[in-house]
Amino acid sequence: TQWNNPTHQVGRSPTPTPHPLPHNGIHSDNINESVHSGLGAAYGLSGATGQAIECHERVLAITEMSGEKMYRSHSLWALAVAVWRQGDTNRAVQLLEQSLKLTRQVHGPRVAAASFETLAWISVEQHDALRAAVLMGAAEELARSLGSSAVIHSNLVVYKQECDQKTRRELGDEAFESAHRRGKHLGFDAAIAFALHEQSPAASPPVIDGSTLTKRERQVADLIAEGLTNRAIADRLVISPRTAQGHVEHILAKLNFTSRTQVAAWVVERTHD
Repeated sequence: TQWNNPTHQVGRSPTPTPHPLPHNGIHSDNINESVHSGLGAAYGLSGATGQAIECHERVLAITEMSGEKMYRSHSLWALAVAVWRQGDTNRAVQLLEQSLKLTRQVHGPRVAAASFETLAWISVEQHDALRAAVLMGAAEELARSLGSSAVIHSNLVVYKQECDQKTRRELGDEAFESAHRRGKHLGFDAAIAFALHEQSPAASPPVIDGSTLTKRERQVADLIAEGLTNRAIADRLVISPRTAQGHVEHILAKLNFTSRTQVAAWVVERTHD
């Protein structure tokens, strides 16, 4: 049964699908992806689930033709949330699994964290509290490594809160914390394997190539090693917090890391070489 929240009953409204922008150049598909993705997010935040679904399905159609993966992975997640809120759990799970397979290819930790969190909500709804706790731990740690939260839209916070309460109640605090810690220690690839019901890949030494970092990214890495938050990094370098967060994401992807602690350790090791 769906949780007692009015957003689960939001239906489709007969609002026309936004027309695609004219194809005036090589970036027209990217513009359409951005516009429809943004509209989908806005509709979702306002509770207009039907319109949100239309926008995200439009993004999926565009990205299927263009082969683009980043927008596609995000819209797969957003569409999964929307259809789940309408009661279609099976389709939601399928969309989330597709999103995670793409995020593994492009190393998209932000979308992966959101997908883990959403799968946790579905798992506790399906009376698998242990799996929900592991997924919540994986989502929290991955988001923390980005200086962010696994739930970035305010209208979804209620689901996280209800999931946490239900999971703790079913498992008990001790079992919940144990499963949550397990999720936090999985790392990016192993967490995706867990979410997809795959066997975790064998551990292998990470490929660390610091030469791929830009000068600015090396500066940000040094500040991470000092223990600075994204906001503090932004203040120190006189950039926006969002830009600082973007640099952190690029550093994690380029170094094949999943946490700020790994970045700090790498900086220290490099300094002592």
